[in-house]
Amino acid sequence: MYLDSDGNFPLLIAGFIVGTLVSTAVSIMSQGFTNGWDSINMAQVALDGALGGIGGLLAFTGIGALGSAFISAGLGFVGSVGGDLISSNGDWDKVNWTKAGIMTVVKFGLGFGAGAKNSKAISKDLWGTVKNTKVGNMDLTRLFIHIKPV
Repeated sequence: MYLDSDGNFPLLIAGFIVGTLVSTAVSIMSQGFTNGWDSINMAQVALDGALGGIGGLLAFTGIGALGSAFISAGLGFVGSVGGDLISSNGDWDKVNWTKAGIMTVVKFGLGFGAGAKNSKAISKDLWGTVKNTKVGNMDLTRLFIHIKPV
């Protein structure tokens, strides 16, 4: 029985997990250092983690530079506006639209740049590590049959 005949699934899941974990940790540390450890906004942590997970997942899809740029721009816009809404308890008048626009443009540029061009190389390097990894006595490659890098 083939669970993943083209081998994309483990890379997408790994990208999602890594993106979520990194973004969540950065959000917690950033808020803790800036606002104090008793003032961490868990809604902001959840938003940052979700956006990081989506970004991590999409990094391994092979969608190409232009697709990556548009998705990155969209995530930058959503992150900026969402963060402002969370910090203002949903007050749309407090959204910094200039910052949202700048984040959209910056994220578009980053998505179109080296990150998109290197995503295939990164996914192959990650696959080289994942395919040789064991958790306890379980070989991760045995979870999927005929897994190949993206």
